[in-house]
Amino acid sequence: MTKHACNSETDIKRLARLWIIIPCYNEEVVLPQTAPMFLKKLKSLITDNKIDDSSRILFVNDGSTDRTWDLITAFARADTHYTGIAQSRNRGHQNALVAGMMEAIDHCDMVVTIDCCILSIGNPQNCHQNSLFL
Repeated sequence: MTKHACNSETDIKRLARLWIIIPCYNEEVVLPQTAPMFLKKLKSLITDNKIDDSSRILFVNDGSTDRTWDLITAFARADTHYTGIAQSRNRGHQNALVAGMMEAIDHCDMVVTIDCCILSIGNPQNCHQNSLFL
């Protein structure tokens, strides 16, 4: 039988730290609409004591040539639940996800990766059944 050591009861009851990783490539049009949706959901989970307040939304700028990075940095200045990293050039969706996971690995207990459905903006019914917003 394997035994696990815990420092105290609080180790068992500590809330999980969730990081939502969102790869971004030239998303200046959709980020102002989607970022607040993710923040609202994250804060709802925090308020409901489902996740810890140290949970974050991590945007990975994948070499965008528009104002995506400017928006990400503005979000991060406005609310500490937003954070971002920027790749020097476009490396592709999967590499952006891996970069985000590597950034998050020491800061969280679980990761969710998201690729937004542009058609769902303003109409959550168009999202998949397992969407964060349903």
